[in-house]
Amino acid sequence: MTTLKSLETLCLPGSQRSLSSRPSSGEGCKRVVVEMPSSPGSQHAGAKYYTVVDLFCGAGGLSLGFKMAEYMGYRFRVIAAVDVWKRACETYKLNHPEVEVICGDIRDSGVKERLFEVTGGPWTL
Repeated sequence: MTTLKSLETLCLPGSQRSLSSRPSSGEGCKRVVVEMPSSPGSQHAGAKYYTVVDLFCGAGGLSLGFKMAEYMGYRFRVIAAVDVWKRACETYKLNHPEVEVICGDIRDSGVKERLFEVTGGPWTL
């Protein structure tokens, strides 16, 4: 069993932080590494898979949910993740080292081209 690691900012109740801003260290806030066991996910022999691309991936919580989920006998395989925030990309890569992480703006043609290479595109975004 592997362990997922995520660099998080934890803020105490009552600390001032805008919901629209990225977390930052400040009064009442502390940077910590959160660890939790992960599901074996891709180690299910003979399973059928849906393919997932995690856009705006953050630290990878949605990807973890997909890896743990099953739907009508199908499991989910995350093959790529995209985020514009460098720290999110770094944390995602720690949590999901087997996934291709693309750090950049999804509107940029270079990011789209890289997604096409990984997923077998082209497709409309």
